[in-house]
Amino acid sequence: MNNISTAIDFSKFVEAKNGNVFTTSILVSNAFGRLHKDVLRSIVSLDCTSYFIERNFTLNEYKDTIGRKLPAYEMTKDGFMFLVMGFTGKKAAAIKEGYINAFNSMAEQLGKSAQTIVEDIIGTAGVNVLNNVIHQKALRLPAEKQRSFACTIKSRLRGRFNVARVEQIPSQELAEACNFIAAYALEGEYIERLADGGSITLSESEASHLYSLMSHFFYLHELNAKHRIATIGQKLGSKPLLIMGERISEAGWAFQQLDKRRDELYKIRTKLGVKGGYSELLKGRLFNDYSKGFAV
Repeated sequence: MNNISTAIDFSKFVEAKNGNVFTTSILVSNAFGRLHKDVLRSIVSLDCTSYFIERNFTLNEYKDTIGRKLPAYEMTKDGFMFLVMGFTGKKAAAIKEGYINAFNSMAEQLGKSAQTIVEDIIGTAGVNVLNNVIHQKALRLPAEKQRSFACTIKSRLRGRFNVARVEQIPSQELAEACNFIAAYALEGEYIERLADGGSITLSESEASHLYSLMSHFFYLHELNAKHRIATIGQKLGSKPLLIMGERISEAGWAFQQLDKRRDELYKIRTKLGVKGGYSELLKGRLFNDYSKGFAV
């Protein structure tokens, strides 16, 4: 890990403006070797409060090599930490460490003590980051279980890092604390495990409703493929449109898996006396394997 972090000059990946240290989505994509559009997708998909977004992310523009104006984000260290907590692997861990050191070094060069940017303990700012991670994880649970989960995971964090309060977790362990929450198993404790084989049974009515949802998604995906909703959202500066387009594209893989059961679901639907849906549309096109064309 140290070899990777020392081989890269991370000072090139942080900047300073108005006395504040920040990085950008472009620099993050370069450092982690990811496509910039994938980093943008990760940012707009972050499940955190609007307050956190406003404090830690700023939408800007940049010109690419052919002169087009494209979106990019500036982000604080807290924003960076929240964004990259899901980037895994030994190389990613080394890059995170190098990035954090670069933030600290830049802060010192600005004449600030490292204590201003990164305290010995995570403090209130760090707890806010953890609360957002906990909130994101808790969304998988029923509403009535989410508060209980938040209390439990904080108790687990205190035990894991041997502290009396969560805000006393060492600052250098913030990334590890985020990963601990993200990896916490909900199955068994908060979510019932599926029976052996992991199968579930749908009633004919439920299968018909599933087919109906798949048909609605099919039409949405066709609309997205024709008009590129995310691209329109970028041009208009509309975050809801941007998120909608990205989510439709990302859901293509799930649809592709369900589409393998299309004929089976359609037969159940027609058995109930209901016709229509995307299966009939595809048959009209004499093209019965549309799912292979989905961008996932």
